[in-house]
Amino acid sequence: MSWEYHWDARQQEEIRELRLNAEWDAETLQQVKGALEATQRRVNRLELLLHGLLMYLENQGSIDRGTLEVIMRQLDRADGREDGKIEAPEEL
Repeated sequence: MSWEYHWDARQQEEIRELRLNAEWDAETLQQVKGALEATQRRVNRLELLLHGLLMYLENQGSIDRGTLEVIMRQLDRADGREDGKIEAPEEL
């Protein structure tokens, strides 16, 4: 066997491996895309629900938007950072 034969065989093997990886990556991307779209639908639905609840509570006189914003800022800062999110407490 010549050196060129080994080189060609190795190249063919690498090409097959790259094709398999590309197919796997495309499949993974499709799965991630589906999961991201499902998550976005859930977030959109939760936003709608929260805005609806807030509007309902305001109309009932049960909540004041300014007070709610103060509470939200306090919760946001509770972990030492004002970053627009609340950190889940660590479980012991």
